[in-house]
Amino acid sequence: MTTISSIIDELKLGREALLKSLDGLSQRELTELEFYPPAMPNEVGWTVKDLLAHLIGWDERALTLIPLLLQNYATKIWVQTDEYNQKLVAQWRDKPLQEVIVAVKNNHRRLVDLLNATTMTAIDMRRECDGRVLTIRSYFIDELRDHEEQHTAEIVQWRHNLEQQIDPTVIKAVLAENRAKFMAMVNSLDEAALVQKRVAGKWSMKDIIGHLAEWERIILEAAQYIYDPSLSEVTMLSNNLDEWNKMMVARREFKPLSAELKFLPFAQAELDEFINTLRPLDWRLRGPFPWPDDQGTLAELVMHVAEHYLDHLGRE
Repeated sequence: MTTISSIIDELKLGREALLKSLDGLSQRELTELEFYPPAMPNEVGWTVKDLLAHLIGWDERALTLIPLLLQNYATKIWVQTDEYNQKLVAQWRDKPLQEVIVAVKNNHRRLVDLLNATTMTAIDMRRECDGRVLTIRSYFIDELRDHEEQHTAEIVQWRHNLEQQIDPTVIKAVLAENRAKFMAMVNSLDEAALVQKRVAGKWSMKDIIGHLAEWERIILEAAQYIYDPSLSEVTMLSNNLDEWNKMMVARREFKPLSAELKFLPFAQAELDEFINTLRPLDWRLRGPFPWPDDQGTLAELVMHVAEHYLDHLGRE
């Protein structure tokens, strides 16, 4: 027998399953990678964050219309789905991911509270609205449940596809290539140019060399913890990365250029030694990144190192 409690339990399980499907995804995966391709050439594809914004809007619609239906005040509930979805995504696109996730959880809690305050008789009552006959259960509750199950399955499949695309050989090749580009730039400069404070604001190339070496050591610590969580937890960087970078450069300020030029290849070799022990499936392991409120795969963490070298190319 269907009861309000069983309906609520189903809805709770559905939302919990959807949120669980996001576990371990990085900020980049949630906010930058394409989840749905654009429907039209002039449109923008959706990220997972956009999908969550879409769910927020449909929850809010239910929260607005169910009370009106209960009082027989709703006169129009149908919408142009595509237009409505695009409006929802646009409303949340520039808001922080954490704010979106909080809204996903809060709206669902409000919906559960709303249903707890009603009865099966009320939600199964046939009502005429805008020329159609419906019940709250068939139009809102069942639709929300099925809608959520569909999106959860899509996220699980999307994650599987992402993992299948991880190619350790390509990642290691990109890392080696970007390091080589950076070192070619370093080797093209004389000592005076390397120590001159005119890079990245007040940084010298010597500062950047030490910064990159420190960064590789930090990434190695994080990667080792993802691979083996029995190790000591990774040291998290400050919320303010600019301040952390300044502190790191200041700490190495009095290191001679010759020491920094030795330190960088040493740090690179340490990271290489670790990643060369990884098996293909190890690259898919997920865990915390060494900066706040983010996590992801070992593959993404190593690619971050490779891209970091490009960030510092051409700044001399």
